[in-house]
Amino acid sequence: MATPVPFTFAGALAGARGVLPAALSSAAFGLAFGALAQKVGLSFAETVLMSAVVFAGSAQYPAILAWSFPPAILPLALTTLAINARHLLFGAAVRPWLAPLPPGRAYLSLFFLSDSNWLAAMRAWNDGETDRAIILGGGIAMCLGWTSGSAAGHL
Repeated sequence: MATPVPFTFAGALAGARGVLPAALSSAAFGLAFGALAQKVGLSFAETVLMSAVVFAGSAQYPAILAWSFPPAILPLALTTLAINARHLLFGAAVRPWLAPLPPGRAYLSLFFLSDSNWLAAMRAWNDGETDRAIILGGGIAMCLGWTSGSAAGHL
């Protein structure tokens, strides 16, 4: 029987602490995004939902600048895909670390993968860390920073 790999709450907290400065910076950028989203006519709920589900500031800014009613979904989706293609490389880099996890935990961690928590996780992995929840905890912190900043900016 294979030994289980660590995926703990303590690891998630360590991941969140590791990206705290970046998460605060993400909140500041989210403020500007939220204000812009409000200006182009997105509701508060739409702004928060977009930030939480898309969770890609580098793609959300160009998307919001090209926003129309009704939105042109295909061009927006293709733009988002092109801008975030780097996440394919991030995912490939963490694959060996996440591969032993149950699929649900691995995919949840990948959903929250961002530049900052990817870098923090790679550093931790290279330093010998084995708790895979570092990726998830850091990603949740980044998402909370971005989404709460977007919400505050919209208000």
